[in-house]
Amino acid sequence: MCDICTENPEKTYVHPGEAGYPSYGNKKTLEVDGGDFRIADGWFKGYYFVPRRDPATGEALLDRPGFGLQRATTYTNLTTFKGGALELHDDAYLMYGMVLRPDLYGRLAKLGGPPDKRAMTEEEKKARAKAYEQIRKEAWQAANKDLAANNGSAIHEGVEHVNKGGSLDDLPEIAKPWTPQIVAYSKAIAAAGVVIDPAEVECTVISNEAEAAGKFDFIGSIELTEEMCRAAGFPLCDDNGVPYADEPGKPKKRIFDAKSGDVGTDFGKRDSIGRQLLFYATADAIFDRDAVEYRPLPEGLDTRVGFIVEIPWWLPEGEKVVARIIPVLFEKNGGKPGLQACSEVKGLKRGQARELYPIAEAYAEETPVEEPKPEPKKRATRKKAAATPTFADEQQVVAEAEAITVTAATYLDRILAADDKDEVIAIGKEAQAAGVPDEEWKPAAKKHLAGLMKKA
Repeated sequence: MCDICTENPEKTYVHPGEAGYPSYGNKKTLEVDGGDFRIADGWFKGYYFVPRRDPATGEALLDRPGFGLQRATTYTNLTTFKGGALELHDDAYLMYGMVLRPDLYGRLAKLGGPPDKRAMTEEEKKARAKAYEQIRKEAWQAANKDLAANNGSAIHEGVEHVNKGGSLDDLPEIAKPWTPQIVAYSKAIAAAGVVIDPAEVECTVISNEAEAAGKFDFIGSIELTEEMCRAAGFPLCDDNGVPYADEPGKPKKRIFDAKSGDVGTDFGKRDSIGRQLLFYATADAIFDRDAVEYRPLPEGLDTRVGFIVEIPWWLPEGEKVVARIIPVLFEKNGGKPGLQACSEVKGLKRGQARELYPIAEAYAEETPVEEPKPEPKKRATRKKAAATPTFADEQQVVAEAEAITVTAATYLDRILAADDKDEVIAIGKEAQAAGVPDEEWKPAAKKHLAGLMKKA
């Protein structure tokens, strides 16, 4: 029995990877290497994979299989209504990407239409769906759909570097184009009097009740004053008459989350971010991925107020680069009822019937039953033994593998030397036509393209 079952004996949980729960590659949970346990992946297909935790001691149980926990952002968005905005956003980039890549029209025409369950085998449907998915990814890439996400990730790396004590003069390469944003962030943190412990930066936390895990950006110590509460539009006290402001000279530790988009004007984001910050602040433990052990959250961590640090990566022309520190009052932005609603939605989804079965069946026309015909007797034939591979055959296989490696290296060198986006794309098409595996050149090409687009 795991800690979730032990602490909730009245509930029956079906854990990820166990019978009755969909498998998300749970075999990748923990790997044993020379007697040492290590986490295979930070998260895989939307799930964090962590060791189980002893509810009495808080220790990681490394002698038992680990299990998957849903991402905190997925969990806290379960009650968020998205409408059709997300689909329209994706479709717009898909259509624009097709315009930029006319060759994709030809590939679509050759496919001959979407997967058809009436005329295709399962293997044919899977192959057709995979081909459509590849075309969609290439169209999105051509339209630079992931620009905002990539730029946000670069800014986050710079923020993490500074929070862990790094210098503004020694930012990671990916964050250097965003130096003004990191400078603005550092000034805002200093102006608000936030003190950051490098050990409390980019930490993974788990929640037994929610069966979810997430990574907060950092915990900062800040004194919340009455002036700050008024500026943020907070009431001075909660419903029990307890002031939100700290006693003078007694700052509290609070959860901070850096956002590279415009949070202040987006109601949906404000609503879900409040739940997300509260999830982090009320989690059961921090999982130290390097030490492969659990440790408690800092004592006295505030569970009523958290902070967003808004660092927009894009601003209208003429506006100055800015970073804003925004307080979030949990009870007014989702709060405990919001997290409880997320758990209820999760429970409803888990309890849905996986399959439906008919109780009656009838056909418009009866199909005549044919008598089975006896199968003709087959003559016994002696199978020829498979030929044993010769040394020459083995050498041929080795030569072909070496040729692919050399070819991949050649295309990779050309891609990295290219100084134009169209040239990189053209070389990539040549590599695909030559049968070079995507993993040999595509990651480097994407990174090089991102660098060229930033320079442009």
